[in-house]
Amino acid sequence: MSDTENPPPHGEQRPTFVVTRTGTAKWSPNIGDLVIDTALDRVGKAVGWDGETVSIAPLDGGEPWHTTTYRPANTHDRLRARVMVINREHRAYPW
Repeated sequence: MSDTENPPPHGEQRPTFVVTRTGTAKWSPNIGDLVIDTALDRVGKAVGWDGETVSIAPLDGGEPWHTTTYRPANTHDRLRARVMVINREHRAYPW
């Protein structure tokens, strides 16, 4: 069955995998995907990808950083990211 016959749910994209030089499959993020930098244990949004290195921007703005050690965010990571953003917003406007 092709992707056109079985599209992903509205607003979701299918995960993309690429084959690395060693012949293993590695997930490649789409722009805007939540990504975990596993070396720094930081979460951010993918803003670029060159085949091995992903550029990740902080969720609350700021300068992107680059990493080769990353994975897609799971449900726990997404919740952690939402709480982090809400807490920062509350500290900025504590009413």
